[in-house]
Amino acid sequence: MRRLKLVAGFLGGGIVLIVVGLWVFDYFKGRPIERCFQLQLGMTRSEVETAMKDPPIVSKEDGRTRLLYPLPILYDTSPQVSFDDSTNRAIEIICAEHYRLRAPK
Repeated sequence: MRRLKLVAGFLGGGIVLIVVGLWVFDYFKGRPIERCFQLQLGMTRSEVETAMKDPPIVSKEDGRTRLLYPLPILYDTSPQVSFDDSTNRAIEIICAEHYRLRAPK
């Protein structure tokens, strides 16, 4: 009887871990990338931050500001948006490895 309770406890704990893991995986899989697909070139930084909701990692280089929305290591490319500092408008949007928008030069 004690062994049966122990096995049931392990199974129950395993099921909980699987359900929580799948929920976390599903959240990170869809939400930031799904929001990124709604972005458009020419949006302001404020508009992008409102649409993405999550706080970004910000970097600046060569007259550009880049917002990076990190995802777990399992994903190929994290969503990122680059802005021209002189206009404060989005000039490049990368949502996934296969989805990139770039303003013409």
